[in-house]
This record gives sequence, C-alpha cells and structure tokens, in this order.
Amino acid sequence: MPSINIICKVIKKEDIMHGKTTFLFDIPIYRCSEKICKKQLDKDEKKYLTNLGIPKNTHTYEMAKQHWLNSTKPWRYNEIVGWFKISIRGMKICGKPEYHVFAQLFFQNKRIQKNQTNKKFVLLNCHENVSVPIANSDSIFKIIIGFIDTISKRNYERLYPIESSVNLSRYFLDKEQIESLGRYVNWSALIKSTLK
Repeated sequence: MPSINIICKVIKKEDIMHGKTTFLFDIPIYRCSEKICKKQLDKDEKKYLTNLGIPKNTHTYEMAKQHWLNSTKPWRYNEIVGWFKISIRGMKICGKPEYHVFAQLFFQNKRIQKNQTNKKFVLLNCHENVSVPIANSDSIFKIIIGFIDTISKRNYERLYPIESSVNLSRYFLDKEQIESLGRYVNWSALIKSTLK
C-alpha cells in the first residue's frame, strides 16, 4: 500500500489580518409577490362592497370604496416578513487577500398571515457566505446574484421563540433594487476597499 504524505500548514493568529465589514444592501422577503397581493386585495374589496349591499353608481358606494382604499396597507411596507442583510468582508491570510460576501437572515418570529401587525423580527441561524475572487465588476456581480439565488432556496432554523424551520422558497424575495442598480456598481473597487 503506497504511503500518503499530508502536508498541513499551520496558520497562526498573527498571519490573519481582518479588514472591515461593509454593509452592501438588504433584500426584502415578502409573504407574497405584489401581483398576488393585489389579486387578494381586489377579491377582498369586492367581497367587502358586496356585503354592504349598497347599489353601485351611488355616492354612498363611492364613499365605501374610498374607505376600503384608505384602510388597505401598501404591499412594500406591510407584507414584509423578513430580509437578508448582505455584507462583504475582506481579510488577508498569510499576506494573500480574500474576500467573502455573507448573509444574515432576519425573519418574523410569528406565524405568517395576511395583514399582520406588531411584527417582531429575529436573527435566524444563517451562516451563508461565498468567496469572491478579485475580478471585473460584472463577474463579481454575477457571483453575488448567484449567491442570493442559492440562499433563497434553503431552509433556515428558527432558534427562538419556537423551534421550526423557515422554507424561503415559499416566500417572495424582491431583488428589483439589486438587479437594477448592481450592474452600475464598481464591485471590484468596493471589495478591495474592505482591506484599506
């Protein structure tokens, strides 16, 4: 049997230089998409107005309709159930720079329901990161988008107050801002700045 030589290099604490952690952006997680929410609200509005029994094309009907519109809440701010906080950290190990994009997941600690109020968000057990090479900005941006797509399909454990997992594939991640603005960011300069 041939012998196998394993060479291990011991990295000492003084060989690691931590750079700064830079917050990049938040990715909101919603109970459902804006389109689905609008369909649900339209259905609820129709039911509300029908149950009132007011004839259409009357002033009272228009007032009831206006009351309904005033009492509904905007999707972007009221259907949110959590968010990913995406940051980047640079470090030098034995003089060689390394960069990592990582995610923290904040999620609602109660059962998710429509029109929920008094939300409280907790940090979930999420330790996701991806190594980012020094490359052009387009390549780095593709890595970050791929990372977001990957972490959005996983289950994460709730540690407090109840032990249960959160399956993110059931929810809607709004990547609109990062996808529309991300291609204009100088990602290469941004990640290098974490070691200055």
